[in-house]
Amino acid sequence: MKPKNGSQGGKVASCVRCSGDIQPYAGREVADGRYAHHPGQCQDAAGREAQVRQLAWQGTLFAWRCDHIEPGAALGRRICAEDGTDRAEYVRHVKTHGATEPRGTFERIRPRKRPPAAPRVQPLVPAFKWLTWTERKYGEWQAGVGNPLIGECERRGQWWANASPQSVWVIPFEPAPWETGRAAPVELYLTGQAGRYTTDWSEARRMRRDAKREAKWQEVA
Repeated sequence: MKPKNGSQGGKVASCVRCSGDIQPYAGREVADGRYAHHPGQCQDAAGREAQVRQLAWQGTLFAWRCDHIEPGAALGRRICAEDGTDRAEYVRHVKTHGATEPRGTFERIRPRKRPPAAPRVQPLVPAFKWLTWTERKYGEWQAGVGNPLIGECERRGQWWANASPQSVWVIPFEPAPWETGRAAPVELYLTGQAGRYTTDWSEARRMRRDAKREAKWQEVA
């Protein structure tokens, strides 16, 4: 009884393309009593791929080779070994084998709608504005003392980007006295008061709360 999957069944057959052995249930029938490997499984598949690459390296950047097996009366007419470097010739050739859409000739799928653009984030301060702040450097914690103050200085820098909903990144013009090399970016928190910024998020939150409370009392007055 003929297997339903069209393979050579449980026997070892010979491939009509490469003459190599086909292991049981590993091939496909191409004609009455004739079998072939599935695409890419022939013994000389690597050599055929190398030949196509060699044709493409000659400056065309495109090459093709047809290994179609056409059922026919004579075995010599069943195996197609045409190759070339012309795209139009490739399309015409594969159509002779009954193909309606040759591989590699389909159009790229385009989305029906344009992808949404990323929303523009408004800077928390005027772009590239110069900011001034007081920065403090604390040392390691000590018992009975806490974190001792090592240094304090007035610094100035330029806005670089938003850091969080209430902070911005600033590039200092000069490194701090306790820094070596180039100045590192500093994250400054908005205090709610014009021209005042701080590196302490807790202090900035308290100052914003006080600024809102004062503004509310002014509206009532």
